Parts: sequence; structure tokens; C-alpha cells
Amino acid sequence: MMEIKKYCIVLFTIMLATSVSAQSKKALARQLEASQEKVEQLETELTQLRTRLEKANQSLKDALSNNTDQVDVNAVLSSTNNDLLNRVNKEKRRADIASHQVDSLLRIVNLLQMDSDFIIHPKTQKDSVIAVLQPFYAAKIWEDRLDYILQPKELKSAMAVHYDNYPTRAIIKPGSVIFLEPDSTDTSLHKVGIQNDIIYLRKVDNNYKIDWAASHGLNQTSPKGFKEVKHEDAKEFRVIASLSNRYLPPYANKKQDYWSIELSTIFPKEEFNAYVLKDSEEGRAIHKLLEDNNTKRIIVKMARDLEDKSGNVTKITEFVQEDWSKEL
Repeated sequence: MMEIKKYCIVLFTIMLATSVSAQSKKALARQLEASQEKVEQLETELTQLRTRLEKANQSLKDALSNNTDQVDVNAVLSSTNNDLLNRVNKEKRRADIASHQVDSLLRIVNLLQMDSDFIIHPKTQKDSVIAVLQPFYAAKIWEDRLDYILQPKELKSAMAVHYDNYPTRAIIKPGSVIFLEPDSTDTSLHKVGIQNDIIYLRKVDNNYKIDWAASHGLNQTSPKGFKEVKHEDAKEFRVIASLSNRYLPPYANKKQDYWSIELSTIFPKEEFNAYVLKDSEEGRAIHKLLEDNNTKRIIVKMARDLEDKSGNVTKITEFVQEDWSKEL
């Protein structure tokens, strides 16, 4: 009886375990089914998200591409606009220069009541010289004068300084031009007087050009700087020269050996007390020009006397030439 009872208990336990196991399997099956549905749902959402991301990326790429194209177009347009603007400004400047030149010529023709053919087709040598002088002096801006001078590129900076300090514009009438004899035998050189000024012109390739450097007494070395810097090197100067009786140290007791020469530059104005040996080629040539109280425009080389502290006392080492215009 006891064994039957034990057997029943065992059998009941097995049946209970089987029932629980069956219930667990069903629960697990339901959980697994729910999980699979969740996975499928997540996969669907992931696919949709990927699709949206791909569309967004494509839209962004298209936008960037369009923006790049627009930037390129803007850059091209900007460059083109700048180029056109530069060309317009350049043409405007050229037109302004041409306008100034035309204005200068018209001013001459109108104020002098001259035949414009006189300027364009001069008939005589004097006409040719005057035809250069008139537009040069009548120019409204100094840059227009570069067309009428020798070595315009080399002299442009010096002219800018000069005309900034001495702005001039004048009508030159033929009767106010005095034709002077040049002091040299150079046939290409012509010298004229206009009021107190002496103007040098040279004929180059059948055209007359003003020797502006000579006409204004321009020197390569600054006269003021020459005085201030102590050195023994001789420098070339265009000077106005005349004999003097002034003997300064260290030449105070050397009157028997040296000529005293008073020199002055005009661009800019500086004065020197120069001395030259009487018994020298330079001394004889200079004295011959300046005797009888003559005043001459000459070119000399001179060096500072280092014993003099003022910088005014110099020694002439070479007589270069008479007059200020050097043959090219």
C-alpha cells in the first residue's frame, strides 16, 4: 500500500513537472514571438531611418555642389568685374592725360590766336623750338611736360619735387623767346632766354627736346649733402661761377698760388668758396672764362677741404666744360 502511495506521488510530480514545462515552453514561445516581432519592427524602422539618411545626405551633397558652383560663378564674376574696372580706370586715366594735353594745345592756340598748323608743322628752326617751348610751359599738369624733355624717366622724380615747390604755367609768345649763341661748338645744342631763365634744347632724331636737367642746373649730388658729409671724393656740379677776392682758411695765405672762385648752384641754391691752382690747366681755363668780371655757367668737379668745418670751402679738381648742357 505504501509503495502504491509512493508511486502515485512520483507520478503526480512528473505530471506536474510536465505541465509546468509545457507552460514554460508556451511562455517562452510567446516571448520569442514577441521578440521576433520587435526585431522585425526595429529592422523596419532602421531601414526607414537609413532611407531618410540617404535622402538627407543626397540633398546635402546637392546643396553643397550647387553652393560650390555658385561660389565659382561668383569668383569668376568678381574677377571679371575687377578686370573690367581696372581697364576702365586705366582708359579713364589715359583719356584724362590726353584731355590735359589737348587742353594745353587749345589754350596756346586760343590765347595766342595762333594757327594750330604752326605747332604741328613748324616751318623754320625757330618755329620748331618755339613749338616745343609753348606746350611745355602751357601744360596744365607737370606730367604732361615729360613728352618735351630729354630723359623723361630719369628726371621724373626730380621734376615732381621741383614743380611741387614751384608750380608754373605760362603762355610763351614768340617775341619773348631770345635765341642765344651756345658757348660750345655742339651743333645739336640750342640755347634760348625766357625772361631770366636760360633754356637748353637739343635736336634728337629731327625733333627738339628740352634739356631739363641743364636748364634747371640739376646735380646728381645734393649740394647740401655734399657740405654736410666729410669726404675727399670730387663730385661734379653745375655752378654759376665768378672770380672773387675772398680767401678763407686754409687758403688765406695762398693768394699767390690759387684763384678764388665764387660758385653757386640753383637747384637747390647753395654757395661755395672754391679755389683752383693758378698754374694748372683747370685754373687757366676757368680764369680765362671769368676774367673781366664775367659770370659763367660751367661744370666743374670739386672736393671738400677737410680742414674747413663749414663745408663751404672746396678745391676745384677738374674743369669739365663751359655751359650746363652735356653732349649726349
